Amino acid sequence: MMLWTVVALALTTGCHALVTPLAVQPRLKRSPVLQMTSTLTKETPVTINSEGPTGGMFTASSPEDRRVGPPDGGEIEFKVVYVVLESQYQSSMSAAVREINEKTGIKTECVGYLLEELRDPANVAAFKRDLADANVFVGSLIFVQELADVVAEAVKAERERLDAVVVFPSMPEVMRLNKLG
Repeated sequence: MMLWTVVALALTTGCHALVTPLAVQPRLKRSPVLQMTSTLTKETPVTINSEGPTGGMFTASSPEDRRVGPPDGGEIEFKVVYVVLESQYQSSMSAAVREINEKTGIKTECVGYLLEELRDPANVAAFKRDLADANVFVGSLIFVQELADVVAEAVKAERERLDAVVVFPSMPEVMRLNKLG
């Protein structure tokens, strides 16, 4: 029951626009065109550092930034670990866990990893530690082969112990890890 609550809350919170009939969705108002000008007098070079603190080319955050747990702390009763291509599911999962913690009293935790963060060996080690005591793994859009291999290896090691593995469209080796019931 608890798994379905997490999945249902995450999906319904994040997919509201998909389930709202078109007639009920508010109409967008067009705004007047704004003229934009720049006061810069010389060009400023921009550098992209692929060796940043998380090792991912486009990520400047940490999985710890996406860790949500019971407000009063204590021993975690239910834990969800997820890996996504982009952070679009982060707010839905976080909101679902907060609501479960507030309304049910079940001490629930979730922690999310952006796929690119798994290029950093320290994040891979943290991901494996989080999976070691998780109840559920959720993955989505894991299409980068070398990172799919990392995820598949880590999840496969814990699959039998996990209560559920839910993977949305991803590489075949990750999709084969799905497990419900």
